[in-house]
Amino acid sequence: MILVMNTQTYISGRILSTFLAIAISLAAQAHSGSEDQRQVRADVESKLASFRLNAAEQRADQLSDAGYRAFYKSTILVYKYMASQDGAYLQSFRNGFDAATSAVSSVSDSDPLKKVMLSDLYCKRAVLEFLTENYLTAVRYTRTGRNYIRENQTAFPNNVEQKRILGLFNVILGAVPSKYQWLTNMLGYEGNVNSGIRQLEEAASSGSTLLRLESQFILYYVERNMLNLNESAIRRIEGERSRIGGSILLDFLVASANQSIKQNEKSLAILVQRDKYVSSDIFFIPYWDYLLGKAYYYKDDHTHAQQSLARFLKGYKGKMFRTDANFRLGMSLSLSGAYSSGKYFFQLVANETGGNFDEDQYAAHMAKKFSAAAPGSAILSLFRARNLFDGGYYDRAIAVLRPLDSQSGQLSPGERSELAYRYGRIYHSQGKLDMAISHYRQCTQTVAPEEYKWLQAFSYYYIGDIARQQGNRPAARTQFEKVLTFTNYYYQTGLENRTKIALSQLK
Repeated sequence: MILVMNTQTYISGRILSTFLAIAISLAAQAHSGSEDQRQVRADVESKLASFRLNAAEQRADQLSDAGYRAFYKSTILVYKYMASQDGAYLQSFRNGFDAATSAVSSVSDSDPLKKVMLSDLYCKRAVLEFLTENYLTAVRYTRTGRNYIRENQTAFPNNVEQKRILGLFNVILGAVPSKYQWLTNMLGYEGNVNSGIRQLEEAASSGSTLLRLESQFILYYVERNMLNLNESAIRRIEGERSRIGGSILLDFLVASANQSIKQNEKSLAILVQRDKYVSSDIFFIPYWDYLLGKAYYYKDDHTHAQQSLARFLKGYKGKMFRTDANFRLGMSLSLSGAYSSGKYFFQLVANETGGNFDEDQYAAHMAKKFSAAAPGSAILSLFRARNLFDGGYYDRAIAVLRPLDSQSGQLSPGERSELAYRYGRIYHSQGKLDMAISHYRQCTQTVAPEEYKWLQAFSYYYIGDIARQQGNRPAARTQFEKVLTFTNYYYQTGLENRTKIALSQLK
């Protein structure tokens, strides 16, 4: 579980939800024991899959094996913390970590899952230490986790379960953004993305339902966040929904993935059913309201967007995406003609320490600008078009941009650069590739302020992506390499990781 060791961006609405999904299946690992104990574990796993975490914890207490009992209960604490960001769960996990790993260590050495569980717990601890910026401690726990899985590999070379962890190490460490390269240097080893994917596919195709489910969730993450294969990721989770039924977590993943591929209406159709998951026996994920707020925001339905974002901010105890949510709330009010009310949220973001995620860093910068002065009409139009594009409402987005064409001489260089980029993204998504490339190039050729540099880096990436899809590998490589020459721009961590993955696929 070192997903976050790659980039904090991955713990965003996208990576955080995927971590929770992976964690559910990580708990489904028991092979030995009496028939009754196997049934207890099956019951625990069923409750975890539906995110009935309190019931899962109570059922785990009935496990006779102290090692498996400690593993499940520690994992449940991680789920609760990752879902709520309530520090009490994190502290409980830390306080009980030594006792939990000691209990797992008491499992028989003949059990091929003993060191897999130990590796998992240490990697979970590494994730949480990384999130709280205890980087050196995170490295130490990561090393221990890797050592355990390598020892298991030596003792049980045919154990399928370990291929998931080995594959995860390979995938994550095979394309580390420069921002975190020093961490991998300290670890002293590198991954291989292609090898990692093969290992994960092997685990996913195993005969065991539990192991297959676990690997399916990880491959969902890889496909969606690293390979940009969102449709494939959705098919994976839809397949699991058809097999085991809906749950708050599976529904969240499908809604999130649909939103990321501009299928906002499909996402919204799932998210509006939130009330069926607001239950005393289901551990609600507050990021649901954040995602729902964005869905309304993309649709230009600002009344509902403001309600959902405000509900998220009120019920959420963590910092991740709080900056972005406050900024979107301020923008939603500004776009609906209530800048004076929106200014409060811009000032709130400007005066507080934001998160380290890509979305939060961009939001913090723009909030500082808009707390000092109201965004002009051109900026508001660009934001509105961007939102509509993100929701997949391409014709509506173009209709918003058209009036800016006649005002080109009055736009700032940055606004002209963004106007070209917005057209490029719309035409690209519509399959009008020549028009998209023309506008991407126009964006890269515009001399704009530093804060717009991210648009040019992304333009090079998308030009390369089009070349790759057309089979022109040399041209694709040239454009991807241009992306890696950019530094200190917004959304850099995610784009750099994606670019390195793309280059590795061209070898």
